[in-house]
Amino acid sequence: MSFYRLGFDHTIQPQWFLSEPTDEAGQAIDPRALTEGQSYIGPRPRKLTVLQQGLELDFSFGPFDMPVVRCRIGDALEELCGPSIERFPVHIAGVPGFEVLNVTSALDCFDYANSVYTLWPEGGDRPEKVGELRMVLELRIDPERVGNAHLFRVDGWPIALIASSFLKEVLEGTATGLTFTPV
Repeated sequence: MSFYRLGFDHTIQPQWFLSEPTDEAGQAIDPRALTEGQSYIGPRPRKLTVLQQGLELDFSFGPFDMPVVRCRIGDALEELCGPSIERFPVHIAGVPGFEVLNVTSALDCFDYANSVYTLWPEGGDRPEKVGELRMVLELRIDPERVGNAHLFRVDGWPIALIASSFLKEVLEGTATGLTFTPV
């Protein structure tokens, strides 16, 4: 099976851009907590604001590449991915049927031999990150270490959201807003 990194489709213009989520009290929720490849523990996301007007895409990325999907896309993903995703229905003024999607699975599949990347150096301004991935210019994964997963993040580089070729076919037939880059 082959795998693809999901990304924005920049050819669709103008497209909307959404805010970080807020909870019931209107307090902002750090969107990075919903992109780390682990179960989210915290106040439930309840609302998003449209920061930039444009086309309402079926699959969007908010701040820090936080996925926002139409509920029907969430339904399809849940059928395929089961417990490796969490869905948080959110209110977007005048636009029903969207949810924040949290992918809770982060797999140890980064292919260091075939990726192009840099690591945080010793003596830099982030000593707590020394030896961790700092930047990835060309991502490759080792499919042998993925198992049967259809949607996951990459351990060590969780900003990357990866889909199997099977899920790619499903999304290509049902969702606007995505690109698929082979990894």
